[in-house]
Amino acid sequence: EFRSKFCSFCRNNEFDYNTGLKCGLEVEPYIHNNTCTSYLPNLELVERTSFNKQREEKKNSFRSKIESFKNTLLIGIVIMVSLYGVVNWATLELDNRYTIAQVRVINQTSFDESLIIGGYKCEFEYVFTANGKRYSNQKTLGKSRGSRLPEPIWPKKFLIKYSPNNPDLNEVLPRIDVTNITFYDIPTNGINPDSLDNFLANFAKD
Repeated sequence: EFRSKFCSFCRNNEFDYNTGLKCGLEVEPYIHNNTCTSYLPNLELVERTSFNKQREEKKNSFRSKIESFKNTLLIGIVIMVSLYGVVNWATLELDNRYTIAQVRVINQTSFDESLIIGGYKCEFEYVFTANGKRYSNQKTLGKSRGSRLPEPIWPKKFLIKYSPNNPDLNEVLPRIDVTNITFYDIPTNGINPDSLDNFLANFAKD
């Protein structure tokens, strides 16, 4: 440690390929309390080393600030995207309505129950009107083994969860029985999600 701090910058040092850095004086200098009586600093080397050290520290400090800024920016972006997603989802969810739609079956396929994959897959289109606007979509149910329909779908009506601002989010709810509900029973602007259960209860089968 003493050699690296003092001998490296002393004009009296020598380098031996066998022993490394050593003192070049013939008479051994007196060293006490980390001070050398014969220390003769090479000021140019000291200044250059100090300058390089400061430059390296500044460079590392700058890199650290850049990394900190990047991390802060990344965290900010993640928070903004998350907030946007939550707000967007909440807006669409609050904007959802329920209605019933007329269903027309396009294609229906049954599966062999002996292979424990029994059920039905059905392709259909459904049409409904909300706030005077006509919506028309196509849907396929029972595509995968776990979602196969327990019974075939014949032309009838389904409960629809729809989004006036984003029709791509429209969702068919075929498992909810709306047999006793007529199209005239549905409010013009659809059924509010909060009142759906009460609305369906009024038309439940005896």
